[in-house]
Amino acid sequence: MLRLVCSLWCVLLVSAAAVADRSNRRLDIYFIDVEGGAATLLVTPEGESLLIDSGYPDNNGRDRDRIINVARDVAGLRQIDHAAVSHWHRDHYGNHAALEASFGIGTFWDRGIPDELQENASFEDRIADYRAASQNASKPLAAGDILPLKSGSTKLSCQVLTSGRNTIPNKGPANPHAGRHQ
Repeated sequence: MLRLVCSLWCVLLVSAAAVADRSNRRLDIYFIDVEGGAATLLVTPEGESLLIDSGYPDNNGRDRDRIINVARDVAGLRQIDHAAVSHWHRDHYGNHAALEASFGIGTFWDRGIPDELQENASFEDRIADYRAASQNASKPLAAGDILPLKSGSTKLSCQVLTSGRNTIPNKGPANPHAGRHQ
């Protein structure tokens, strides 16, 4: 599973929550309730946005509408600059096409589209909408990649820690509490 873990979290812990935009130079992170989990919308101090996962495409557009509501009405966005898919379950990529059609997505990111999914016989048909929305030009992410987000004067980065069962090398000290885990 592709997990986008950002050094942005450190900035969040230090700064107070506020609406992110270019005028107040703050980072905003929204967790949007979607079927089966959450879509995560990051808005950088430069006003650039990253949506991670997009919810299930059914339920009369419920998940799509929740994402658009937060992006447009709460975060003040006119489109989503970057949209990433963590993995190929439909509740993670299912609304990318609908969001592109009704709100706009700049760049599509994923870990590479497989030809088929063993657990989903309908994958080939279902992924067609995603392929069309991204114009077959989604950009693959690998462990260690850094998404090209504008950082301005606030230094931040968003690095992919794991993708397709590959992880970045462990460079830090061992967790002193790991031995307590049962």
